[in-house]
Amino acid sequence: MLQDLDSLAARVRQLVLATRDFQSQRTELQTQIARLEQERNALRQQLDERESQFSNASEQLAQHQTSLQSLTQEYEARLAAAQAEAQTAAESLRRELQQCQSERDAALRQAQTAQAQADRLRSAAGQAQELVDTVLMRLPGAPQE
Repeated sequence: MLQDLDSLAARVRQLVLATRDFQSQRTELQTQIARLEQERNALRQQLDERESQFSNASEQLAQHQTSLQSLTQEYEARLAAAQAEAQTAAESLRRELQQCQSERDAALRQAQTAQAQADRLRSAAGQAQELVDTVLMRLPGAPQE
């Protein structure tokens, strides 16, 4: 019986040692769980911050896209107006150029007509001068050459 008691005491010691090991492992696991929970909470907070940053960036992007679209439409409207104004001005300048060319051509024809008339008048004046000289030469008392 003493042997049974010794055997039982040895088993109780083994159980006490095993219980202590289990308690030690349990404490380590609880510490590890607490650390992992803290790490998880920190990661959740980072995730929330990143999601918030992403949301803000998305909102800013949407605002910038709206602003860009508005500016693009304004630019296109101004460009169309400027092109229409330039086209109108070009057409006006073409008409004015054609009118100036027509006026120049008319003035040139008028100058040519005036030149031809002046030439005829010079010729007629020369003929009249010759006729006057001839008549004066035939008059009595005119110096004879």
